[in-house]
Amino acid sequence: MKRTYIWLAVLAVMGLSITSHAATLSVTKTDDTADGKCDSDCSLREAIVAANTTPEVDTIHLSPGTYKITLLGADDAGLVGDFDIKAPIEIVGNTSNPTDVLIDGQGKSRVFDVFNNSKLTLKGLRVTGGYADKGACLLASGGGSFDLSHVSFFLCKATQLGGAIMLSGAAESSMDNGAITISDSTGSGGGVFVSNSILKVSNFQLNSNSANQGGAVALDNGAMSVTSSSFVTNVATVDGGAIFVKGAQSIVILKSDTFNGNKASVGGAVALSDGKVTINKSAVFYNTATTQGGGLYLNKSADIFGSTVAANESLKGKGGGIYLGPSAVVNLTNVSVKRNLASEGAGVYGQNAAAGFFLQNDLIVYNVALDVKDAHDLSAAALSKGHNLIGSTNAKNITIQASDKLDVDATIGETGNLIEGKAAGGTYVEVLGLSSAINAGDCAGLDQSFFGSDQLGHVRVGACDVGAIEAVCGDGIVQSKIGEECEDGNANNQDACLNTCLKAICGDGQVQAGVEICDDGNKINDDGCSNTCQSPTCGDGIIQQSNGETCDDGNANNEDGCLDSCVLAKCGDGVVQKGVEECDDGNVVDGDKCSSACKIEKVEPKQDEPLPPVPPVASGPASDIKPGVPGSDSLNTGSNTGVGQVGGELSQPAAATSSSGSCTLIR
Repeated sequence: MKRTYIWLAVLAVMGLSITSHAATLSVTKTDDTADGKCDSDCSLREAIVAANTTPEVDTIHLSPGTYKITLLGADDAGLVGDFDIKAPIEIVGNTSNPTDVLIDGQGKSRVFDVFNNSKLTLKGLRVTGGYADKGACLLASGGGSFDLSHVSFFLCKATQLGGAIMLSGAAESSMDNGAITISDSTGSGGGVFVSNSILKVSNFQLNSNSANQGGAVALDNGAMSVTSSSFVTNVATVDGGAIFVKGAQSIVILKSDTFNGNKASVGGAVALSDGKVTINKSAVFYNTATTQGGGLYLNKSADIFGSTVAANESLKGKGGGIYLGPSAVVNLTNVSVKRNLASEGAGVYGQNAAAGFFLQNDLIVYNVALDVKDAHDLSAAALSKGHNLIGSTNAKNITIQASDKLDVDATIGETGNLIEGKAAGGTYVEVLGLSSAINAGDCAGLDQSFFGSDQLGHVRVGACDVGAIEAVCGDGIVQSKIGEECEDGNANNQDACLNTCLKAICGDGQVQAGVEICDDGNKINDDGCSNTCQSPTCGDGIIQQSNGETCDDGNANNEDGCLDSCVLAKCGDGVVQKGVEECDDGNVVDGDKCSSACKIEKVEPKQDEPLPPVPPVASGPASDIKPGVPGSDSLNTGSNTGVGQVGGELSQPAAATSSSGSCTLIR
């Protein structure tokens, strides 16, 4: 024992430690107990307390069930109240369905509190019922962090910040493939509040949350990236129905996201008070502001690329689509601003007379200002970089380029359609139709990582289109400008319109169901598929050598030069060819009445052969002649005699005397 202590002391002096291994803890009950041990009778609280004692990442497994917090109170040991995380801990739902595992604060306690430099990982479960001043369901501060995967938060309530989650002064955290719904904060961030921290979000739904600022998310000198996520029907009493950004150090990057049906007083979807926002390949539609910026309120630096701002409204205010504040510096490139509604400047309204607004390849059309004295589409000072198409504008301070088209009708094809599946909640798409926007842009000098494809990911080929959406085969509109012959809106190659938007023809290599039997991509007739795209058959008029045909006259007449088996007629085939053959007995042997040249032969008997037998002729009265017996060599003549065959010799008939007179009849 003494030696053991000596070795431990040596290891300590050398700066070495004894290796310990991460533990796997299984929770055996849903009851909330705290006896200090996680053994065969282990609660979630007891498992967390045990995992907090080791520096390794311990994993806690939860079976399906509801784990309610019932030990109420406040401490930092985790024995009562919320679950305190003081070490790297992973909590995993043991189920393929994340809805099977629920952790519930019951509206009486925060659920998780991640302490300094600790990390909580949650996988495959749900969290609800959190109640606290900040981060009601999850609070990470002082360098604490979290990773969430397939986790949903709902019905969490904070009296100050972060209805569901608050991340403050924390390490980088992430959320993917989950949801935050029906949560609220009296202050900022109904779903999430981020301050002096970095948060990465992907494939997340932030829906139906509410707050005073930032119905779904609020940032104060925080950084956040959001990819392929949806913000739907969130509400802010003041700023940012979905997202509110303030603090000069704040950075928000939005890519392939959708903002649909959010509401606020200012900035129905997004309100930028300070910091910087980048919006790329996203859709902002059907959002509402009661005063300014039905879709977006921008008062600092913002770059918007390849995105659509459509059908938003600010009925009693300005900037139905976009409102530019006095400090705004905004770049729009390949952006579509369409069908927005406001009292003034329905498309874009700019408060600042100075040009802090830059346009390139933008489509701003079909917006409606209720004040008829104001421009419908653009009411802002702007500096054009070229290739913009703008409906109506009264802005006197627009610096335009020769490639710009102002006060024009873009001839938009159809109204907006929601296309499900492109992003959670759908995305707003409006096809261009036979539009002057097609091929009217110039993307050659732009960063192709941003502008090489449109909002939906379609590759931009050649001269790009103006706006967010590129006219492509499959959009349902025949685009003659890009060489389309037809357009049925699908990728089916077996109908009359190919997925290249060219009309289907025989020889295009695609079998048209109900019309073609085959299509080998060429118009060669004798390769097994005819130039009418039918399977070869004898009688189709096409010689198919691969099928053994030597002729095909398209009929079933066997008396011409081509038999109905599609083989050339010849002497000896058993079929008489009119005008050519006199006979055809199916062989080419002479002396059988039909010669080898198919001519009729006259066969003479040989000299040494006896004459063929002659049937006997009976004598006597006609009434006495009876039919011969089958198989016999003579006629049955009764008692009379006459010419007949007797022993193989011919006999002369004798004269017979008629009993009726003196005339003699020779029979």
